[in-house]
Amino acid sequence: MQLVDKSKLEAWLKINSYGISPPISLKQFPGGQSNPTFLVTSKDGNFVLRKKPHGELVYGAHQIEREYRIMSQLFNSKVPVPKMITLCEDDSVIGTPFFIMEYIQGKVFTNTLLPFENPETRYKIYLSLSSTLANLHLLDPNKYSLSRSLKSVNYIKRQIKIWKSQFESTQTEKIPEMDFLIGWIEENCPNETPKSFVHGDYRLGNIIFNPKNINISAVLDWELSTIGHPLADLAYSCLPWHIPIDEDNLFGIKGKNCKIEGIPEEEEYLENYFSLTKTSFPSNWNFFLAFSFFRLASISQGVYSRSISGNASSLAAKDYGERAKKFAYFGKQIILSK
Repeated sequence: MQLVDKSKLEAWLKINSYGISPPISLKQFPGGQSNPTFLVTSKDGNFVLRKKPHGELVYGAHQIEREYRIMSQLFNSKVPVPKMITLCEDDSVIGTPFFIMEYIQGKVFTNTLLPFENPETRYKIYLSLSSTLANLHLLDPNKYSLSRSLKSVNYIKRQIKIWKSQFESTQTEKIPEMDFLIGWIEENCPNETPKSFVHGDYRLGNIIFNPKNINISAVLDWELSTIGHPLADLAYSCLPWHIPIDEDNLFGIKGKNCKIEGIPEEEEYLENYFSLTKTSFPSNWNFFLAFSFFRLASISQGVYSRSISGNASSLAAKDYGERAKKFAYFGKQIILSK
């Protein structure tokens, strides 16, 4: 667990008036393998503080500054995000940069099977997930000033280079499936033309739903967001359909009778997205699925490496070494099945 010096934060809040009056209480949210996130409570209400982890970090990771600026610009767009309150880039306050945003009450579903919901609600949740992603990809990046500071060319090639480097710098043992996966996606990287805002980690667990009507209240965790290929986001959001349900704690839905459970099949989820974006199913869909498993394996390896060094954001980080192997295996199976 990551700690925050509450007295230093309170002293900073007294000097800087952001409508959060000390004294405050702090409680870390569970999960969150990248950037520790805390509920901040004061007499003025509830807020959320999100910070970088302490200790030595992988270069280019934990981009909370980017996350803050992107959400600031997307606020009041067709993609719901929390209202940003302030960004502090001064390490001396609590040891790392952090930002504070509004707290949005709602439901977050981490289990993709949605075991406590009825079939009708499950169906609506998944279709909302698909529709909101379509709304993100329909935004014109040129209308946002932030887009000028984001790289917008060769997204896939840059991503392969970045995540390959991060995997190699945090690797703790040889993973043959990852070597195969990296080699294949490097050789089969597509020529790119579509450019849109991409979230980078678009999945059920990063969404807050309104408990009354199950509409999406906020999309969270934008640290990997940039301008890139929309199919990378779409494929990443489809990975649960390619992870077997008997894999513990990976929340796959492959092998589940989706029709009975109310969960749309992957084809229906995709049809909804393509209908809204007026695009069509790509011939190289397996590339984007394999690419997504590659990224997820690299991310998992980084989480596991931080747990070994004692710099993890969550107690569950020690399990991510095995996850990295499994995700690399699933990516290889996608390639071999085509």
